[in-house]
Amino acid sequence: MKLFRTQLKDPLRHYVVHLPNEESLSSFGRTEFSKLHDQHWMIEQYHRTIKQVCHIEHFQVRGKVAIKNHLFAAFVATMHLQRLLSQK
Repeated sequence: MKLFRTQLKDPLRHYVVHLPNEESLSSFGRTEFSKLHDQHWMIEQYHRTIKQVCHIEHFQVRGKVAIKNHLFAAFVATMHLQRLLSQK
């Protein structure tokens, strides 16, 4: 395990990274941690978009097929929004 400390805003944050073997642990540095942290942050932003912008948790239907359709439409809308953002 390796411990990394970041200061993105006011509070300090500590991250523990677990790697499968000693070789990968010794070669895992600040650069690799930054890449991993950036990937994790992109996933967090995706979940926030799905919940807050596409309202994936709020729907008026009760049927199984209707719920699946709502979820699919929310995922498609999120992908479309991401594509529009990348074209800017």
